[in-house]
Amino acid sequence: MSREHVLAARWVEGYGDESPRPFELGGSDTDEDGPTLLGDTLSASPFNRREFPLRGYPEGRLDLRNRRMRLGSLEYRFPVWRLERGSMVPIPVALHQLHGTVFADAGKVWATREGESDYRTGAGIELKADIGALYSGRLTLRLGYAHGFDEGGDDELYARIGGAF
Repeated sequence: MSREHVLAARWVEGYGDESPRPFELGGSDTDEDGPTLLGDTLSASPFNRREFPLRGYPEGRLDLRNRRMRLGSLEYRFPVWRLERGSMVPIPVALHQLHGTVFADAGKVWATREGESDYRTGAGIELKADIGALYSGRLTLRLGYAHGFDEGGDDELYARIGGAF
């Protein structure tokens, strides 16, 4: 497991002309695990996206919505425990591994001139469990805590279960 450490970086920019649908930052709903079980597979498309996670800030804030945006994330991902054990009764289910993430996000939105708003920064931790269910199904359970350091930031606990079809 010593070779399974990852340092991941992501940079996203979005620009809209005239009067586009605005970009929105906030929440913890990343698309890295694929669509959710009840979600729409079209929502996982990289095109025409307008909502991006900025962990530590709630979704729907008007001050994190505008026609231009920039978002950067830095994550350190590491293994915690590889269990690879399961049960057949009453439902076939297995826990494959646990891994953790320490992260920092920074983002901003603006209308026409970049200097109009400041970056918002959030950081936190996540614990992820890779689960096998019903022989061939794969799910990821994600539990996390994020703290927003700037105006509008909040302490946020979240949980999500999802998997790709």
